[in-house]
Amino acid sequence: MRKVLAELKRIGLLLEADNELPSVTRLVAGGPIQGSWWGHPKGSTIFNLLGELDDHRDVAFAKLVNGKRTLVHRALWPALLGAALSGEAWQTKALSKAAAALLKRVRTSGLLQTTGDAARELEARLLAHGTSVHTPTGDHAKALQTWERWATARKVKAGDRQPLEAAVARLGGGRLPWK
Repeated sequence: MRKVLAELKRIGLLLEADNELPSVTRLVAGGPIQGSWWGHPKGSTIFNLLGELDDHRDVAFAKLVNGKRTLVHRALWPALLGAALSGEAWQTKALSKAAAALLKRVRTSGLLQTTGDAARELEARLLAHGTSVHTPTGDHAKALQTWERWATARKVKAGDRQPLEAAVARLGGGRLPWK
C-alpha cells in the first residue's frame, strides 16, 4: 500500500490497470500483466489493495485517463471537480438518450444505484461519480452520484483542471476526456 500511495502522491494519478502507464497492477505485479490481472498470481493481492484504496481518505477513482479507472490523489480533487463541473460540450455532445435520462435521474435524486451502458457513459464524460457496489443478491452494480454531492462529502471546491493535464504529463502520457 505504501508504495502505491507514494507513487500516487508523486504523480497525482495512477491507472488502476495498464501495461504501459504507471498503474496499481504494474506496481503490485512488478511489471506488465499479460491478460486479465484477475488471473495473475498476485490477483487477490491487487483486488484487496484496490478495495483498501477505494476507502482511503486521499484517493478518489474516476474514469479519467484513456477512459480507464484512474486513482486521483486528494491534491488533484479540485482539478477533477473543476473538469467534472465544467458543463462543456465534450460532456453532453451526442450523449445517448438512455444516458441523458439517467443523468436527469441522478441529478434529481443525488444518488442512485444502476447498471449498464448509460452509467458507464456518464462516468466516462465525468457527468456523475460512480462507485462499484455489491447488491444484497451478490450482483455488481454502480452507485452514481452527482459531483456536487461527492464534493460536499469531501469538502472539495472546484478548481482549474490544468493540474490534471500536468499530472498526465508526469504519468507519461494518456488522453483526458476533453482532449
